[in-house]
Amino acid sequence: MVSTVQYRPYGKSGIQVSALGFGAMRLPKDEDYAVQCMVRSLELGVNYIDTAHGYNDGWSEQMVGRAAKQFGRDKVFLATKNPMHDDTADGWWRRMEQSLERLDTDHIDFYKIVHSLGWESWERFSKPGGPIDAMKRAQEQGLFSHCIFSTHDSPENIMKLIDEGVFEGMLIQYNLLDRRYEDAIAHAHESGMGVEIMGPVGGGRLGAASEKLQGLIQAASTPELETNSVWPSAGALAAISAPMLPDAPARLSITTGWPSESPRRLPTARHSRPPRARSFLRASWLTTRRPTWLMKAMPALHE
Repeated sequence: MVSTVQYRPYGKSGIQVSALGFGAMRLPKDEDYAVQCMVRSLELGVNYIDTAHGYNDGWSEQMVGRAAKQFGRDKVFLATKNPMHDDTADGWWRRMEQSLERLDTDHIDFYKIVHSLGWESWERFSKPGGPIDAMKRAQEQGLFSHCIFSTHDSPENIMKLIDEGVFEGMLIQYNLLDRRYEDAIAHAHESGMGVEIMGPVGGGRLGAASEKLQGLIQAASTPELETNSVWPSAGALAAISAPMLPDAPARLSITTGWPSESPRRLPTARHSRPPRARSFLRASWLTTRRPTWLMKAMPALHE
């Protein structure tokens, strides 16, 4: 099967992640249908699923684990997040073990070591004897591969986190209506980090048709405009979006297609344990030049 999904290298790891990831925060309530949605997206070429320890009190991680097992754990990259409920190494370790159990896996591929990390919480996390010691031990043991953070902090504090030199990537909000993190995204790339985008369609605000955009650009829908604009404007690796219905393969193709590129075959996800002494990823800079059609669209979206 030839996939129309596009892929991006995650740093210099050699890992190719789908440009559209599957965000598992809001899944259908029916368990079988929730798993079916994820499996269908994986069949269509998505190879990255993002969840969190706290989503639906752990139910989301369980459903993600079922989907990955059904499709083939070695063919999907799993990402989850550890909430900072306390400042202890034992607490962080216990929550990581809960995530591993729920996901029914022996390792996490892309681990957001703190869910919604800020500079203040990082200062507590990184104290000697605190959660950072457990984090280092977990990575040395191969319980997770890549050290990531998610954040909603200020651009200035995000740049400080980047400058710590600890992280291989970050998950951050970005879309045509919310562009305050552009400097932070650029700084992340200059520092060799990968970037994942949450909220690429503005929490649904960009999911509806726009009369102002009709005839202005060549796009099948406003969501297509939005998701296609996130990658060249932010230099992003992956946009984490809402679930895709299993009976709507055309929607996935439209949202992830790049007119200038031909379809690529779905790569196989190869997992390897990190060595005890490992260097962090160093991603190459991805272009931030905005295409002409995007610049024309910006004023219409803000009117």
